[in-house]
Amino acid sequence: MLIAQITDTHIKPNGALAYGNILDSASCLKKVVDHCNKFYPPIDVAIVTGDLTDSGQIEEYQEFEKILGALEMPWFVVPGNHDNKKNLMKFFKKHDYLPRTEKYCNYVIDKYPFTLMGLDTTVPGENYGELCYESLGWLGSNLKRYSKKPTFLFMHHHPFFTGIYGMDNQNLKNSSEFFEILKSHPQVKHIACGHVHRATETVIN
Repeated sequence: MLIAQITDTHIKPNGALAYGNILDSASCLKKVVDHCNKFYPPIDVAIVTGDLTDSGQIEEYQEFEKILGALEMPWFVVPGNHDNKKNLMKFFKKHDYLPRTEKYCNYVIDKYPFTLMGLDTTVPGENYGELCYESLGWLGSNLKRYSKKPTFLFMHHHPFFTGIYGMDNQNLKNSSEFFEILKSHPQVKHIACGHVHRATETVIN
């Protein structure tokens, strides 16, 4: 199974430039979509690990969907700190994997060789991430429920230190509690995050 990760697209309304009018994020995302569609062997699914938009406006989600809708494979999203999770869940109402009434945007997709779990690490009004008590409980119970296949987690905030102070100051604040749950679930093979705007990886034993 081949999975593409797309992250931190920071789309603005009507194709406006991001980061102080210097980054054409819409054009960048179009190139990513074109690359994914032409990739060989074909990509099975794409995941978007947060910060779809720059400020969580409905107009930005409209622009995002207009571009990403050209992907030729299924795609799934989780919110980042620049998103508005209520607007995200409201706008993508046709995405039946997304919750409708929960205060957090966690979900399970169990129709592939891997079980995919999207986790909402956002804290309203904050740049750092955290998994609330309910989300930690949700994660533990669903890892028990879906334990027969390899599992792939994806979320926005990174649960480890990168060595970049400005980003590590905004990471997943309760990563120790997160990893304590994962100790009992060796089926979790990979965790994909966004937020750092760099290709970074590590191994947690």
